[in-house]
Amino acid sequence: MSIMNIIQRTARKGPQLAQQARTCYQGAYGEKCLNSVTLLGRAGSVAQKRGTPDSPVVIFSLATNSYHKNAEGDVTQHVQWHRISVFRPSLRETVFSNLAKGQRVLVRGSISYYTVQDNYNNTSTATSIIADDVIFLSRTREGSYQASDETADDDLK
Repeated sequence: MSIMNIIQRTARKGPQLAQQARTCYQGAYGEKCLNSVTLLGRAGSVAQKRGTPDSPVVIFSLATNSYHKNAEGDVTQHVQWHRISVFRPSLRETVFSNLAKGQRVLVRGSISYYTVQDNYNNTSTATSIIADDVIFLSRTREGSYQASDETADDDLK
């Protein structure tokens, strides 16, 4: 059910409730939106540090899969690859030092679309998941289990 359906149903109960619902939906600074992604999969590579010293980023790939049954009854696996970017300082360092290829991780964040230009001036659109949380669900490089949700006070400043 969409938010507009909820507002319309509320309007039947009274105009004052409908106005409150509309105010909550639009918010003080315009319409509220949500950009949220949660992925559960396996790391396709070890984390790499990129960027500049002033703006460092850790990048890794994450594979998610789904299974489909075709017309003949055979089950096929479909794998999708996602580019994960980690900018938050403490989370960035934790991911860089602990993430191993094949490790099962849960990533929460937002989706970002941007354009890139190659050496031949060809532009293309790229997609990245900007990670807010990375939760390790299987063994780390050192062999110990880690299931933690990394947050730090300095990241919130």
